[in-house]
Amino acid sequence: MVDPKDYCDPPKPTEPRSGTEFVDLIDPFLFREKYPDLFKRIFPGNVKIRQGTPIIADEYILVDDEPRLRFLGEHDEFRLEVVVGELRDPIIKVKKYRYCGGKAVVLITSADGKDLDPLYELPLLGRIKAVPTRNGVRVVGKRSGYIKPGGQGTNGTGQDGNTNTVGAGQDGNTNTVGAGQDGNTNTVGAGQDGNTNTVGAGQGYPNAYGFIYPGSGTTGDGVLKSKEDLKGSNDCLKIAILDSGMRYTHPTTDGPTTQSTSGTCLEVSTGWDFVNDDNNPDDEHINRHGTRIAGIIRTVCRAATLIPVRISDENNACTLYNVLCGLEYAAQQRVQLINASWVFTSTQGTYIPLLQASLRRLSFRGIIVVCAAGNIGPVQAGGLHAIPHIGQSKSGLNVPFLTPACSSEVFENVITVTSVAQVPDEREAPNGRDRDGLPTRRTVCELRSKRFVTVGVLTNGDEHSPFGSFKTPDMNNFRGTSFATPYVTAHIANAMNDRADLSSRRDVLRAIGAQRDSDLKKQIRRGMWIEARLPEE
Repeated sequence: MVDPKDYCDPPKPTEPRSGTEFVDLIDPFLFREKYPDLFKRIFPGNVKIRQGTPIIADEYILVDDEPRLRFLGEHDEFRLEVVVGELRDPIIKVKKYRYCGGKAVVLITSADGKDLDPLYELPLLGRIKAVPTRNGVRVVGKRSGYIKPGGQGTNGTGQDGNTNTVGAGQDGNTNTVGAGQDGNTNTVGAGQDGNTNTVGAGQGYPNAYGFIYPGSGTTGDGVLKSKEDLKGSNDCLKIAILDSGMRYTHPTTDGPTTQSTSGTCLEVSTGWDFVNDDNNPDDEHINRHGTRIAGIIRTVCRAATLIPVRISDENNACTLYNVLCGLEYAAQQRVQLINASWVFTSTQGTYIPLLQASLRRLSFRGIIVVCAAGNIGPVQAGGLHAIPHIGQSKSGLNVPFLTPACSSEVFENVITVTSVAQVPDEREAPNGRDRDGLPTRRTVCELRSKRFVTVGVLTNGDEHSPFGSFKTPDMNNFRGTSFATPYVTAHIANAMNDRADLSSRRDVLRAIGAQRDSDLKKQIRRGMWIEARLPEE
């Protein structure tokens, strides 16, 4: 995912890099070991790696129903009455408190230099007394409260406070909760989105870092010239783009360069910057990552209204805290689709509980999350067939577990997208031909997995490059699953506008015209793929 050659001042190797080194940058352990300066620049502060995830050890996130956490005022100081391992009665400060209409998402930080990481080990459904203090001394007359960390080991299940699995048969009938619960068809299971009851309530997790593909700069202006271009012809169809923001080439009076930063994420419905906490989600990424994605979606789908939600900074890093806030914000804007071209890494089979719980709440609402499978970077001389699967080690290449990409195995509403290239084929019965009439076949050219990847998108940019690329209207072509993803998002939006049956993932694939290819069956679930076509083609 991270390629040092794409930065303006990359580390200078003493000898040529092998393909393995590029791939190693996906693994946080090897990334930190081989490129410590770059790792520190992308993931600053007190960062350590636990279970394959870069975490900020002195920060901790709490998610709960807003009234329960209202006593945690922003910038207030508290002593947590808890002993877990070597952590004893830490003094914490409330760094950020956000409520965007769904749940309160609170970021606390250590005020006495202690790592808050051990709080993650606390049992589910436990609670800790938080005593208000000033300089470590209790403040008389200010009320205490309770927080609920926990969440270890359940991966999002059983978090309703009872003994059963959240989401399974909780309507008291025989169907599965989540069917038809988008507020349109019926009221079965109403309130099980985590807002009006305790599904997923009181969970905590250390703040983690994820990242998006950095790129190597951009040429071109993009198709969205002003904020007005975000507006689609269908007011009810909304897509949230959780990414690096949105850069307009010709800002109007309410464009990002002059836009007022008044209001809160609860009050502003036209997009939000969770990095800077204002309603000016300007794209500062080196290759205008979010701007590219918005341009692809707008070109393929004219109907939907796009909502830019900035969750990543100029160094391509996104914190779990900002991602959770962005997902809550998107849900409260009543979006039908979320484009998520970013990943968090972890060890095989390990999910991030808070992120899983958030995806579960989105599934209760019927919101589809379209996410990128992740990029492998150049591989060894073995070529494309040497690319390993997500979460596997192969030929000396190690690829960690990736979220939300791997969440597609758990949630029907998560669609994971990879890139597919057309390559030369010497077989007697090829499945296609290139522009010169030479025989070709299709193969995945980024991360693959028949467990997690839902659909591939055939590259439409540089045909003769082994990794291909995707066209971004009015900008230079760029490779990566990040830019395959918005093609799928836009096609799903068009299917929604046509009122297609999208009641299951298979129906979604059918509605966007996905085809099956036997050559892809070991690389993509059921071998499904689509072409990346722009309207003028």
